[in-house]
Amino acid sequence: MPERPSLTREFAVFVGRLLWCFRVSLAPTGIALATFVVTALLHALAWWSALVLAPAVAAPIAWLAFVQRRHPAHRTTLAWRIGTAALATLALGWAALAAGFGPLAGPLELLWLFLLLPAQAAWLIVRRTR
Repeated sequence: MPERPSLTREFAVFVGRLLWCFRVSLAPTGIALATFVVTALLHALAWWSALVLAPAVAAPIAWLAFVQRRHPAHRTTLAWRIGTAALATLALGWAALAAGFGPLAGPLELLWLFLLLPAQAAWLIVRRTR
């Protein structure tokens, strides 16, 4: 006679199925968690990787200038572009700092959380309006 699964196992299966159903909606959270783990590994294995990541901080600003020059936008579209570039610049800056000093050093863990929240909110807004 097979044993009945434990309540813990049933809860874990329930949470796993729930996360699987909403996996696309939670993409920024998954990316943020993966980035947190990768920067922790980079910090532990090669602190100098921060020097490699640092120039990437300028990429979103260059993207904004390039896109705005090729396809000028106004009002709402420009606001979304600026917001996206600012969020990406802060996220890349966080990744460079976290790789150099560790993701839990100083206020970096709070910055990670404060970058995750607007990214997740913007993702949900953009996905609903399409």
